[in-house]
Amino acid sequence: MLFVLDVGIRRIQLDQEEWIKATATLRRWILFWRPPPRPVEADESLGALLARREQVRAKQTAPATQPNPELFRPQTPAVLLQTEKAPSAPITPAIPAQSEPAKPAKPGEPTSTTSRLLEAKRRARKKID
Repeated sequence: MLFVLDVGIRRIQLDQEEWIKATATLRRWILFWRPPPRPVEADESLGALLARREQVRAKQTAPATQPNPELFRPQTPAVLLQTEKAPSAPITPAIPAQSEPAKPAKPGEPTSTTSRLLEAKRRARKKID
């Protein structure tokens, strides 16, 4: 194979530019796991964009606004579907009054998250019944 390659190289006259292209292609085939180098222009333009973004952010600092709580309340109350045990009239969940003060925990009661969730579940069942 080397003899055929040697004769082919001597018979075919290749310029230096063609040899550089051929060796680059050969390196790309052999070293396929290495990515091609990124152009420097892309890094410079990215750096310029990031610098400009930081300049704009430094000038335009606005205070954080709190979302309006009215946006998260439904316009119409939800209606529960009737089940076989449910009464004939549709049940709408009661919206707790905002003015009700929170009940302080009794000293003997556990105040873990699980106990609070169970208590909330019991209160919801009482409201449905």
